[in-house]
Amino acid sequence: MPTSRLDGKPRVHFLHWRQRGKTTNDLFGRITKAKVAIDGKELKIQFGLASVKKESETAKTFWFGMENLFFSLAHSSNEYEYKQVTKEVQKLLSYKNDINGWIMLTKGWTVVTCGQANTIVTTLEEFSVWTQHIIGEEWGHAFTKHHDSLITGKNGLSCITFQIAGNAPMHLDCPVCDDPMETKLVKYNCCHPRLQNAAN
Repeated sequence: MPTSRLDGKPRVHFLHWRQRGKTTNDLFGRITKAKVAIDGKELKIQFGLASVKKESETAKTFWFGMENLFFSLAHSSNEYEYKQVTKEVQKLLSYKNDINGWIMLTKGWTVVTCGQANTIVTTLEEFSVWTQHIIGEEWGHAFTKHHDSLITGKNGLSCITFQIAGNAPMHLDCPVCDDPMETKLVKYNCCHPRLQNAAN
């Protein structure tokens, strides 16, 4: 996958669903403040910001694409790489209706991680904590490890829930803890194709 560059530095995009009102302003302010602090370091990390608004056509297309990608990955292979990507898509779909928003972190065309807005921004703000672990490993890996520790920590663990229409797999493991997920809702649908064909 190609990596976009700006002034010879890897460019990282935050793609977030911005909420209206105070929540949006607070979130954007925290991201901007953390961005300035990290951009000043000698790590060749540069951030770009992009938003997906809830009611836009871009958002609808985005979620449609994510659902199609989920079906394709869930039914295509059990290989490790596919499972890891499927987990990230599962997590993203669970954030679709989250009122607090979500952020996806990418490096060029490669997804580094995604999560609820608050935990991603907190990871940014705690840059001085996880940056010391960058030596010997790629910085995105250090970022993800610290973010995961916030999710699974005492105060960060929350349920993963998402609804999706279509040919969903019979079995899904949780993208956070790897336990089997429960099926909480089964919806049956019939559009009476036989009667409609007879009427025509």
